[in-house]
Amino acid sequence: MFEFLIRYQNAQLDLTAFAIAIDKAKLAGTSPDRDPRDVAWQYGVQRVDSFCRHTHTRAILFPDRGHAYFIRRLVRQLRRHQIIPGHFGGSLKVNADCIVEDPNDRESHESYFIQLADWNAYAAHRSMHVDPSAPGYEGAWDTLGGSLLLDVNKLTGGPPGIVLYPR
Repeated sequence: MFEFLIRYQNAQLDLTAFAIAIDKAKLAGTSPDRDPRDVAWQYGVQRVDSFCRHTHTRAILFPDRGHAYFIRRLVRQLRRHQIIPGHFGGSLKVNADCIVEDPNDRESHESYFIQLADWNAYAAHRSMHVDPSAPGYEGAWDTLGGSLLLDVNKLTGGPPGIVLYPR
């Protein structure tokens, strides 16, 4: 079923996918005060906002239920004040203006899109790019092919459609 869903998404659905992979052990060694969940969601919101800027669209986030307060607080903060390091030096003020509504959390069993996002996350984290020793359908992430948002790490490099942090 998993392999079918991945292939179906790439062939039949007009969806774009990317993943954020946080190495918790490495993060704890370099930045013990940073919460991996905070880092992952910040990078995720930045990438969604950037995608929307380039495609002249807007977005609403539908996260899995359980962290609504945290995600809503982060999105509101990034809409008002977001300073990101410039790739070529300095810093940039880029507010997350393309996220037009507070996140609407849902139970994953009540949303096909959240279930598909969970399967995509599973594929990314079981890929040779993140954890090649983990069992699972090998090559699932790469099977997403044209559905992958390759621009998420265009400047920093890394595996296709996956932001790895810390590097």
